[in-house]
Order: sequence, then structure tokens, then C-alpha cells
Amino acid sequence: MLVNWGNLLLDRAKTEEGREAERLVELAEAKYRSALEMNPDQHELIRDNWGNLVSDRARLQNEEDAEAFLAESERTYTASLGAELGRRLIATARQKLEAGRAI
Repeated sequence: MLVNWGNLLLDRAKTEEGREAERLVELAEAKYRSALEMNPDQHELIRDNWGNLVSDRARLQNEEDAEAFLAESERTYTASLGAELGRRLIATARQKLEAGRAI
């Protein structure tokens, strides 16, 4: 349920700009974090959705800034989620970002 709520917030953020978009993204991230805390065995599903969030944020930036953002995100997420899950989340985000650039 929290993952779906996060997805809805992320979709809504895509229709907004500026501070409101950022606020909605932050709320979505909070839902994914809560979902992971409540259901740690669901980390694959949560990681994929959280990866969407990170790649969407990176996509809003130029390529150099996006890479810096992903590197900083990897440090943040590995510190807060654990090394393996944090690295896999960022790897998912990188794959989604690259796939989006290829379109």
C-alpha cells in the first residue's frame, strides 16, 4: 500500500514544477522508506520503485550534474539502507536513466 502511495506521489510530482514537485518527490521517498521498514523482505519491489524516483530526479539535470547526483545518492542510500541495497538501488536508477536517454 505504501509503495502504491509513493508511486502516486511520484506520478503527481511529474505534473508539477519547482518546490511543489520536490515536496511530492520527498513524500514519495518517505513512503518507500516506510514500506521498506515495514516489509524488509519486499526490498526488490521497493528498490525498483525507489530507483524510478532517483532516476527521475537525475533525468531533470544535465548529464554531468546527473552523474554527481547519482554518486551522492549512492553514498546517502548505502549509509542509510546498507551497502548492498543502496548500491542496487542506484544501479537500478542508472539503468532506468540510461534507458530513458536512449529513447
